[in-house]
Amino acid sequence: MLPASYLIIAQSGRALAASATRGNYPIHVMDCFADMDTCAEALSVEQVPFTDHCFDKDFLTNAIKKRCLEQPGMQLVPGSGFERKPALLRTLSDLAPCIGNPADVVHKVKDPDCFFGLLDELGIPHPLTTTRYRNTGHNWLCKMTGGMGGDHIVRLDKNKALPGSRVYFQQCIEGESCSALFLADGKRAQVLGFSKLWHADDFIETPFKYGGAISLAAPAEAFNKWMSDVINKLVVTTGLKGLCGLDYVLDRQQQVNVIEINPRPPATFELHERGRSLFSAHIQACHGELPEQNPAHDDHVHAYIILYARQTLYIPAQMKWPSWTSDRPRPGRKISFAEPVCTITASGQEQAKIKKLLYDRRLVVEAELLRWQDAA
Repeated sequence: MLPASYLIIAQSGRALAASATRGNYPIHVMDCFADMDTCAEALSVEQVPFTDHCFDKDFLTNAIKKRCLEQPGMQLVPGSGFERKPALLRTLSDLAPCIGNPADVVHKVKDPDCFFGLLDELGIPHPLTTTRYRNTGHNWLCKMTGGMGGDHIVRLDKNKALPGSRVYFQQCIEGESCSALFLADGKRAQVLGFSKLWHADDFIETPFKYGGAISLAAPAEAFNKWMSDVINKLVVTTGLKGLCGLDYVLDRQQQVNVIEINPRPPATFELHERGRSLFSAHIQACHGELPEQNPAHDDHVHAYIILYARQTLYIPAQMKWPSWTSDRPRPGRKISFAEPVCTITASGQEQAKIKKLLYDRRLVVEAELLRWQDAA
């Protein structure tokens, strides 16, 4: 018997909400934006505070308690935003059934000592990583444990103060940042697709800020098998379930260096959602049911970039959003410098042409937004 409804809880819930709607699931959303697209997909949307890469525990738990009283039988579907404080998942599971990876599994893959120690045990390549600071020069990065979006990553510099507590240090590997999307049932996994990740190129202070992604063609059979073996080893060892992502860097010698696992539906899953609802696949996998085969593929390349504000912006009521935008903010909202404005999408046959089209489209949206700022 299906639950009365599902409550998606994520930093941004729009993509999961759209996928759930595609699968005819009744869903509600709590996220940090409550944008127009999310409101169009969900039965209800509530905006919740999110600071220092995590949710406000008291606010979130009180909001969920209230919603569960209003919607008996509701089940929770956590998305992004719990990696920094996995214990919050344990709190939520006391309020209602949670569909996804529990706190102990998230801890295994997000705690640097646990995760990179596990990679060593399994013989999986990764950059040199430590939780103890070493003055090793500029080829090292400092990362926040459980951080999201890349803006927490800084290059080590002996002349700069270190970030706050709960950080780790990792050798910087030059190469292409990529991600493998997979579906797991706790015992085995299916690789659904690969993506190249882009950094936002406008913010000097945060050079690793997440900027978008583009789907990649199916890799050579040998690479696909190797990656599938790696992911299956990790799933068997950790018990990962549902729709997840493994991020890696492909270095100049075409060697894979595993960077992290996202133990929840990653931002890139939309690029590979063809022929079915991956929200539905996520729910089924979390209940131990993997589909018999991968979703249908097409011959197109799909991509998106995130438009970040390069100055404080106010969203005008007169703004006409093109059909190739999503995550569109509500009229009247104030967006501060470096905050996300919307997502810009494109599809086609050639990567280079698609990337140019994305940046051309970005200029169109920016020009329209700036025109209304000037008018105000």
